[in-house]
Amino acid sequence: MEKDIQVKLSNGVLVVCRPVPPYALMPLYEAFSEPEMPMEVIETISGVEKKRPLPKSEAWQKYQQSLKDHRRKLNVEVIKYHFNLGVISWELPDGEVQSQPPVEWQLPLAMQQYVTAEMNEFDRRAAYIMYELMAREEDVDAVETAIGMRKSTPLSNQEVEAAATPFVSVAETKKSSRPKAKAR
Repeated sequence: MEKDIQVKLSNGVLVVCRPVPPYALMPLYEAFSEPEMPMEVIETISGVEKKRPLPKSEAWQKYQQSLKDHRRKLNVEVIKYHFNLGVISWELPDGEVQSQPPVEWQLPLAMQQYVTAEMNEFDRRAAYIMYELMAREEDVDAVETAIGMRKSTPLSNQEVEAAATPFVSVAETKKSSRPKAKAR
């Protein structure tokens, strides 16, 4: 078991985190299966066939829109899932330790007009972590790194050069192995 990770945020809150195991997301992906491809029934001389709709047809465009909507919803759920599973608790600057938002907490007024559905406990906790605890971009970066949503350190120039070397040497080899044009 990995040890819990403590992240001090810019607002003085100490967040206790744990890395989210990659396979912990499997139930979420299973719950949000992609929409099925619509099939059009076409009568032919040999009988009835089912085929995918043609690109740019109305059925195809509706399917593409449903895929975009699905991916957007899935991305939002993955983010909430990461924060709910990865953030164990938080200690406020006054020393109070919490693992759930205060009972009286509500979304900031400016956001309430966009959230039309009633939030369940899972959504409410994720919203509190995202909109109240993490006040700055560096807070988000630190917590996302701690729970495993992003790589902890950016790639160095040496790492980039090392990764690119095989491609550069192949390109140089191809360039040098080309027959040279004869001078006239």
